[in-house]
Amino acid sequence: MAITKNPLIRYKILDRCFNNPGKRYFINDLIEECRKVLVEIDPNSKGISRRQILQDISFMESSEGWNIELIRNRVNKQVYYRYADTSYSINNMPLNEVEMVCHSSRA
Repeated sequence: MAITKNPLIRYKILDRCFNNPGKRYFINDLIEECRKVLVEIDPNSKGISRRQILQDISFMESSEGWNIELIRNRVNKQVYYRYADTSYSINNMPLNEVEMVCHSSRA
């Protein structure tokens, strides 16, 4: 399965990481969390690139995504990511128009 076919899976993984106050998720940690799940789904998966994770974060922060507010905390030369609002999750967001149409057509 191609990496580009898994964006929703990656967004949910990133959401879980950004929402976890008990661990600091640096870029390599985010890559590893996504890789673990993708390999579990498809053992032939080559994982995920740093560039793809950064693009996913950009999308999630954009108005086309969820307008998430991330805090980037610097520790020495590395940065870890966390939601500005610790109670925030993309899973708590209301459905957009396209999602409502798709959901209602399945019922």
